Amino acid sequence: MLSKDEIRLITILPALVDTMPIECDIDIFALSSAPDYETLSYVWGPNTTSMSLKVAGRTIRISPTLHSALSRLRLPHEKRVLWVDQLCIDQQNLGEKAAQVRMMRKIYTSCAQCVLWMGEINPSISLTAAEAAFQFLEYMGEISEVDDWRSIDLPAAVREDRQVMIEAMDWIGVDYNPWWTRIWTVQEATLPRKLTMQWGPLKLPWEVMEKAAHAWVSVALYDILSPEQIDILGHVLVHAVWLNVTRSSIDDLHTLIHRWRYRQATDIRDKIYGILGLCEPGCLPITELCNYSIPASEVFSTLTLELIIHAGGLRPLTPYLRPNASKVTPNMPSWAIDLNSCGALDVPDSWFQMYSYYFYRADNGLHGLNIDGIRSQIGQKSLSLSGVYVDTIVHVETGYKKATEHEVNFSGTESLLRKWYDVAIEGSAEAGHQISESQTSIETAQWLYPGCSYDRTEAFARLILGEWIRSTEHYPTRTPLEKDIDEARKVMNLQGSDVDRELRLTIYGMTENQNMFVTKLGLIGLGHMDVKVGDEVWVFRGGQMPFTIRSREPPATKSTAVTGQPAYHFIGHCYVQGIMMGEV
Repeated sequence: MLSKDEIRLITILPALVDTMPIECDIDIFALSSAPDYETLSYVWGPNTTSMSLKVAGRTIRISPTLHSALSRLRLPHEKRVLWVDQLCIDQQNLGEKAAQVRMMRKIYTSCAQCVLWMGEINPSISLTAAEAAFQFLEYMGEISEVDDWRSIDLPAAVREDRQVMIEAMDWIGVDYNPWWTRIWTVQEATLPRKLTMQWGPLKLPWEVMEKAAHAWVSVALYDILSPEQIDILGHVLVHAVWLNVTRSSIDDLHTLIHRWRYRQATDIRDKIYGILGLCEPGCLPITELCNYSIPASEVFSTLTLELIIHAGGLRPLTPYLRPNASKVTPNMPSWAIDLNSCGALDVPDSWFQMYSYYFYRADNGLHGLNIDGIRSQIGQKSLSLSGVYVDTIVHVETGYKKATEHEVNFSGTESLLRKWYDVAIEGSAEAGHQISESQTSIETAQWLYPGCSYDRTEAFARLILGEWIRSTEHYPTRTPLEKDIDEARKVMNLQGSDVDRELRLTIYGMTENQNMFVTKLGLIGLGHMDVKVGDEVWVFRGGQMPFTIRSREPPATKSTAVTGQPAYHFIGHCYVQGIMMGEV
């Protein structure tokens, strides 16, 4: 068993011939003694097959992926010292595994470099084509540093056959290379000071990838590549952009976890344990213990509560992604973040929702969140919150459901908004039975919206804008002007074809994959597509957006004290016009 500061390091013995069996020594070192070593980032792959090597004279079975990586890393005349998780951690010892996972931050920040193993070159790709792919990335790195990118000549191999080059590039992209999809490779590629990407015998410094990624987002490549080829290039570079964001420590803790939740892990608890090295020590004190003896549902529930404590508010409850039914973690509380699922398609755009949270102050005027009360609930399946009951939903209008992740359907959205608008200006029969047969929709549209100085027409325009105009990257940039309200009215009246694209994208982001609802008081709002009549709208202490919850029991019997079970099912955050800045 290793002590608190110790790690194992393997030494790959040199070999003049590639076909010679791999032999390694293994020794224990104290990290505090600053040993000189490299790390390896790779994908374990399926455990259906294995290959052998000798470690300190003993034959050990390892994955074929690791075997091929070590074969390539072995030098002909010199020893090479590496930290490799599969060989340097006793994988059967959960205590040692947890302790070593807790040390990952120090292990990777202390290494001389990390080799990012992309695997062997696929037999269908020639070495020349693979070299051309790396040469093109080097070319992109060069053009990122000059004022006139046309002053740099394309590599000859790329000029001769760009399609062959781009087909080779595709094999190191996310569609074919699982390295980009695994959770562990995130911190392995962001913590070390120096990185080298290796694909078979080919090597590329990560600095080249960083520069190429910059060129990809800043240089128009249509004079060089076709749209289809640019798309394939993006399968490599978009993930490099994200890794560079994390290497720059731009993300806050909640955003960091959300950014990488789509990555996969064999043990779903590693969806958080695998990126703890990126978190400042002490931020998540219980989660950081990396306890592999408790179920994933408890790991994720504890994580959610610790994120709330760290944030000092309820932002970690947003955006609440509806889990894919096939990937729901067993026994998950309705309010906890289920990292096993990246969410179903029919949820609001998560980045649009995340960026808006801090621009609202629905809880303004309430006492702050009781952090000690949240801390006392760690280990429980229920979450107790206090706040202000706003109203009950009495009418729901079904929203527009995207067919694909990047779909933008303006005409479909505008037709739906017109239907929503007709309901919103009239209220609903359930919303106080306000409308008589003699009253026209024009009259009801002019009624003042509850608690506000504007009418229901303007209220609906403000609803679909969310009181913030967004950039093309979804970030709130300014509050709407009168002309923006007028433009939103055009969209409501099916006359939005000449409306500014930024404003149309704002409206689309607010309304995609959302239901519109009306409350008893006539308030209008947007919420998840599974919002139902009877759901309640609340503003909780520490919640800068309102939330919808659903009673688990009939109102007459609703009680947590008697049953010991939560009285409500968590639905998620919502937007309700007129209560987003503390009006409640």
